[in-house]
Amino acid sequence: MSNVNHPANRVISTSVDIAAPIEVVRSVLLDFASYPHWSSFVTSISTDNLAVGAKLSVRIEPPGGSAMTMTPTVVLLDDRGLGWQGHLANWPGLFDGRHLFLLHQDAEGTRLEHREEFGGVLYTPLMAWLGMGAKTKNGFEAFNQAIKKRAEEVACK
Repeated sequence: MSNVNHPANRVISTSVDIAAPIEVVRSVLLDFASYPHWSSFVTSISTDNLAVGAKLSVRIEPPGGSAMTMTPTVVLLDDRGLGWQGHLANWPGLFDGRHLFLLHQDAEGTRLEHREEFGGVLYTPLMAWLGMGAKTKNGFEAFNQAIKKRAEEVACK
């Protein structure tokens, strides 16, 4: 049985339509220095070198949850998106997440697909028992609305 706290398929997926060209949305997505000004969920991202294989420092503040800083590895970086893979306590198999921002151009602008694929032995305790599933989804939706607003503002300039 699936619910928002414990997705049976171990994926949380959200999307938002943005009235801006894909290049503008990608530019906003990769402008990590501006995140504190518009994003209340992903509040900072930093790296010495943005490239596939690079380490990031990512701070998230889930609505109703505790702030946390992670050090995932970039697994996707191209014209159509950004993705990273992280592990709780840097221990693969404990609690893993592959976080993806996928951009799709359409006639109206850009669709952002924002998703995370989860795994690991602590999946059920963290997502269901501690309610991280709902908090994570709420954070994704808040981020989606914030990047939509920011990208549409940038596109109008």
